[in-house]
Amino acid sequence: MSICPGTVEEMKNIFTGWDERLLKLMDLFEGTMIDKWKLCYREGIDHWYHESGMLALLGDSVHATLPYLASGAGMAIEDGAVIGKLLERFPDKAQLKKTLSIYESKRKLRTERIVQRGNQQQILYHLQDGPEQQERDRILSMGDDAPAGEPLVWRDREMAPWLLGYDAFADATAEIQSKI
Repeated sequence: MSICPGTVEEMKNIFTGWDERLLKLMDLFEGTMIDKWKLCYREGIDHWYHESGMLALLGDSVHATLPYLASGAGMAIEDGAVIGKLLERFPDKAQLKKTLSIYESKRKLRTERIVQRGNQQQILYHLQDGPEQQERDRILSMGDDAPAGEPLVWRDREMAPWLLGYDAFADATAEIQSKI
């Protein structure tokens, strides 16, 4: 099942005026499923590690995100930093399951919030002309007077510092201190 089905003809119309070789290549897709938008929202998973404690997932494998916050790779790096710091403090193999549980609980709320805001950005950036789009544009034109939660996340006085100012090492260290 295609989430947003399209046709080869629609695809070729988008590339009208491009190199003819590209258009000929598109003819080879006839009879195959074409999606207009391949970036899709995917629910996160409940558990980020195997019950044995011998395998942990990170990055897009547990919290895939749309590219609207430029944070997908950043979250994976944060995951790695947190899990690395935790494994540094709790290196004993017998502690792996507990360590991975701490990792999951430490990262889950942040990554869920980022994924949710990325999903919201998709909607805000692709509004059809009309009242919602006009309201978005009105808020965007406010500059520094825009309210918290505004459409331009980089300017949002609550979200931007939280998103961009995160220190994974400090966060993991604080978590370790609370567990000692």
